[in-house]
Amino acid sequence: MKIMRNTSQQLVLESTPWILAIVASVFMLAFVAAGLRMVFAGNMTGLFISLFGGGLGVACLVIYVERLQVILDRDSETVHVRRRTLTNHEEDRLHLGDLLGAVVESSYSKSGGTTWRPVLMLRGLAGPVPCPITEIFTGDDMARLAADAINDWLGIERSDISGLTG
Repeated sequence: MKIMRNTSQQLVLESTPWILAIVASVFMLAFVAAGLRMVFAGNMTGLFISLFGGGLGVACLVIYVERLQVILDRDSETVHVRRRTLTNHEEDRLHLGDLLGAVVESSYSKSGGTTWRPVLMLRGLAGPVPCPITEIFTGDDMARLAADAINDWLGIERSDISGLTG
């Protein structure tokens, strides 16, 4: 995630996976073009290749390409979490006073890999309540950068973060 604005009154974090979007689009176009070339040459198997390859590319675009924006605003005392995909737009509005901090959630795969995502910790009746910023776990340092930026902006020490996760 990139820090787009960091002032005493507002923190804006944004993530747009341009490389993934471009790779998925090129993948999709390559299969569609190869399949159509086969169809125009008289081989109807190309229709299957176009539909299957193009469908996989579109599925990758729909599932994995998400523009994410997190805005913490002291003036309006709100936290906005905006998620936009090709098929959906969501916006969560939270009260800034309910935000205790941000942590990083890990996911471990059977093959031994680890991925992460940033999670906002909100004040709840029975203790801190996790609110994931995104449903997508990534293998880069985006989650750590986002959590660190949020906690730094809130003035939360790293030693205080461990108490948020229980």
